[in-house]
Amino acid sequence: MKPRIIIVLDGGLIRNVMSTCDIDIAIVDYDTEGIPDEDLTTLHFDTGDDRAYCFIERPAKLPEEVNRLYNIIEIDVNKSMENEQ
Repeated sequence: MKPRIIIVLDGGLIRNVMSTCDIDIAIVDYDTEGIPDEDLTTLHFDTGDDRAYCFIERPAKLPEEVNRLYNIIEIDVNKSMENEQ
């Protein structure tokens, strides 16, 4: 089975990250208003440089809870997609 990750947002902020397995996640936030310059990372791309607030998240490994929530979400999303057709 593929790893499953649930990212919980509230007000545009990441509040929690859960996973079915050990995994590293890098978060890149381009909304840098109010972030001190020394906390920003310069990301280099072929099209130029971007500044962002970046950090590493180590999700809580909660396979049973992630699978339970994922299944609920998947059923609801599938129902919504059926209703749109």
